[in-house]
Amino acid sequence: MNCAGVTTCWVSTIRTPRTTYRATPRQPRLCRRPRSSMIRWCRITSRRRGTRHDRRAKAHTNWITLVWVTLQNHLGERAYPVRPRIWHQRNYQQLRREQKPVRAQGRALLTFAIAFAVAAFVSIKWHDIAEVLPFTADGTFAPVLAAVLAFALVAFAVSSLDGFGPWRDQRRYRRLSGATETTPAQRSLLALDAESDFRSGLWNSSLEYSPAWSKLPASMRKKYADGAKGYPIVSLPMNDLRDLQADLDKRTRIASERDLELYVADGLAQHSMSARFQAILNGPDAERMLTRIAGLTGLSEWDLRALAEPQAGRPPLLLWAGDVQRLIAITRTAFVAGQVSEQTAWTLIERLGNIAFALYTDSADYWSAVRIATAFASDEVAAVQAFDETMRELRASRWPAATATFGTASLDTLPGQIRTPEVLLPREEAN
Repeated sequence: MNCAGVTTCWVSTIRTPRTTYRATPRQPRLCRRPRSSMIRWCRITSRRRGTRHDRRAKAHTNWITLVWVTLQNHLGERAYPVRPRIWHQRNYQQLRREQKPVRAQGRALLTFAIAFAVAAFVSIKWHDIAEVLPFTADGTFAPVLAAVLAFALVAFAVSSLDGFGPWRDQRRYRRLSGATETTPAQRSLLALDAESDFRSGLWNSSLEYSPAWSKLPASMRKKYADGAKGYPIVSLPMNDLRDLQADLDKRTRIASERDLELYVADGLAQHSMSARFQAILNGPDAERMLTRIAGLTGLSEWDLRALAEPQAGRPPLLLWAGDVQRLIAITRTAFVAGQVSEQTAWTLIERLGNIAFALYTDSADYWSAVRIATAFASDEVAAVQAFDETMRELRASRWPAATATFGTASLDTLPGQIRTPEVLLPREEAN
C-alpha cells in the first residue's frame, strides 16, 4: 500500500472476510422471559384503565416496534429498518437447499401436503362452496379450476413465509447469544466505525459486526466445532473460527488479547498513520505528498499543513481520526475472531473513542478527517470517491449511526504522544 505516492506506509485496512444478517430500545410490557433471551411479543394484560380497543392498539404498536426497531440490517444489505423482501424468500430458499438439503426437501413436501389438502377440501366441498358464490359456476370444470387455484394460492402463501427467514434468523441469533441492549455511549463509539460497516452492509449497533462464535452457547459451538462443521443459522453464515484467527494473525500478528493491546498501543504511536504523515511532512517528500493529497481531497496544501499545527488550544490533529477508525475496526475483528474478551474490547474502543471525542468538535469534523486519512492511506481517487458516496448514503439513511450523538472528552484524557506529538520514524528507518 502506498501513501500519497511517497513510500510504503504502516497501515492496512483489515477485517477478516465478512459473511452475509438487534433488539433496541427497552421494550414495553412483554412476556416474562429471562433478560438474556430474545424478547417475544404476547398479549398485553394491563390493569390500567382503558378500552379493549386501546389495549389492542397498544399491543399492535408494541409488535410493530419489535419487528421494525429491534433488529439490525440484514448482513450484506443497507436497508433499515428491516422489512421482508421478495428476494429474501428466493435467497433464503437457495441457502437452505445448499446448507440443509434434507430440511429443504422436508419443507417442500410439507408445503405440497398443505396445498394438496386444501385443494382436496375445495374439490370435495365444491357444491357447498358453489352455493354461496355470487355467480353460477360451470359444474364440470369449475371444481378442477378451483382446486388448482386453491393449491397454487396456498403453496404461494406458505412459501412466502420464507421472506421472513432472515428476520427470524436474526432474532434467533439474538436469543442464542443473549444479546443485551447497547447504551447510547456505546452506540456513539460504534458510530466511529460506521462508514466501513455501512459500505459492506455489516452490523454497527453491536460489538460484533457479524455473528460471533464467542457469543453462542458452548453446546452449539461444540456441535458445529466453531464452524468446522458448518453453522447453525441458515441466513447468518459464520466462518470457521480457526480461519478467522489465522487470517487475523497473518495480517496483524494478533493471536491473543495481549497482542491486540500492544497493536493498539503501537497504532497510536510509531505505527500510526499520524506518525507517518508527520514524518513525511518533515522530510524531503513533503511537497509531493501534500500536492497529491490536495488533488485527491480538493483541499489546499495550507489546510493539510495545518494538520500538523496546534489549533485553538487543541493539539495537532494529524490523521488521528483515521487511526481511531482503523483500530476500532481491528478491535472488533479480533472480538469476532475470539481473540479478545467483550470487556477488554469495549475498554480499548472507549479509549480510542475518547481520542476522537477530544480532538474533533462533531461527527462532520471527524469524518472530514477520516476522508483525508483515506486519501493518505489509499493514494487512490477511487477510494476517496467511494468514501464520499458511502457517507452521502449513510447520512441519508435511517441507520442509528447516522443520528448517533457525538461524544465529548477532555483533552487531559489524551495520551502524551497525541498532546505533544513527536516525529516518529518507522523502525527500519530509525535503525
